Amino acid sequence: MLRDGSTAPGNAALVWQAAEGARTLGRPLASADEARQIYSEIR
Repeated sequence: MLRDGSTAPGNAALVWQAAEGARTLGRPLASADEARQIYSEIR
């Protein structure tokens, strides 16, 4: 569900919203390679 209460048209909209929230909070975003590394370590 998007911030405005509507259903997301797809995953990309949800990812965009999460990234925008992280940027607003000054949090860094991981690259695709960094995210793969992080998730491989917690499995």
